[in-house]
Amino acid sequence: MPTLELPALYADTVASIVAVFRPLLANRDPGPGEIGVVLESAIALEIIDPGIDGIDRAGTRVWVDGELAFDGSSVPELQPGFDGPRAGVTETLDTLRIVIDPATAFLSEALVAVRVVSQANGGVHVLDQSYTFRAEDRTAPRVVSAQAISQREVQIGFDEEIEVTGATGFSFEAMSLPAVPISPVGALATGTTVTLIIDTEMSPDVPYRVVVSGVADVFGNAVLAPDNTTTFLG
Repeated sequence: MPTLELPALYADTVASIVAVFRPLLANRDPGPGEIGVVLESAIALEIIDPGIDGIDRAGTRVWVDGELAFDGSSVPELQPGFDGPRAGVTETLDTLRIVIDPATAFLSEALVAVRVVSQANGGVHVLDQSYTFRAEDRTAPRVVSAQAISQREVQIGFDEEIEVTGATGFSFEAMSLPAVPISPVGALATGTTVTLIIDTEMSPDVPYRVVVSGVADVFGNAVLAPDNTTTFLG
């Protein structure tokens, strides 16, 4: 065999082939760590085998908050309570796509956990992976306290950060007589409190009831009855 000697050898491109875990969990919607997920959302995911075996559909299961939502070995595969009109299963040579449609909406601000167990055909390559996402906040803020901080100022406390949506969205009622009727002329929100400016000096030591309608949290949830009222002393 002839021998060829090279004075030098240069490599312009070096490709590194890295082995990946199989199967892969991909295209999750909602995605891992996502926040503000709509309460009525479906859950979609894909299990992909980058090898040649394909996904073992019968060996695939999905749990949502610990409850079995999909079982590829059962009939039906999509379990009751997770088989709404958007639910479905699509399979190709290397991908199993599952869409779960919960019958019950997520709770406001719930941390939802999804666990996926699957394997490639033949059972050599397995997957057991979990992830979470956070549902949106649809909880209305609540009035927790009110206090007169001067004869023409009232401070109202809430259980979360809020914004004023209407400076006149506050009404007062004297709980005993005689008493000066009062009305708000201005409102300023700071964190979890609103400071109201009153049109005239309130009657000292007279209990007043305040009803709030001009406030929402930072997600747009308006304060609602019966958690929109409290009393304080003038």
